[in-house]
Amino acid sequence: ASLVAAARIAPAVDAVIAASGPVSFRGLAAEPAVRAMRVPVLFVAASDDNGFADTARALHAESASPTKQLEIVPGRDHGYQLVTGAANSATRDLFGGFLRANLG
Repeated sequence: ASLVAAARIAPAVDAVIAASGPVSFRGLAAEPAVRAMRVPVLFVAASDDNGFADTARALHAESASPTKQLEIVPGRDHGYQLVTGAANSATRDLFGGFLRANLG
């Protein structure tokens, strides 16, 4: 949903993070969105999260953004769980670094 919103919203967002994003969600299709989007985008998923790592790889490959990043982190955390808890400080740092780099 964040990818679809980022591709449609005006004025354009500065950057978007797709954390455990599916190919589609409640009728929203991510593939056309990532093909249209030109803003910086970070695709993040956990390696053991029910196929979401493969989805992140596929969406990253489809993305037309000149500034795109793919990170597959260990574990099976999903969505917000990727940044909660002491064990996920590296992913929090990844999110923060991406936002600092792309939000000025």
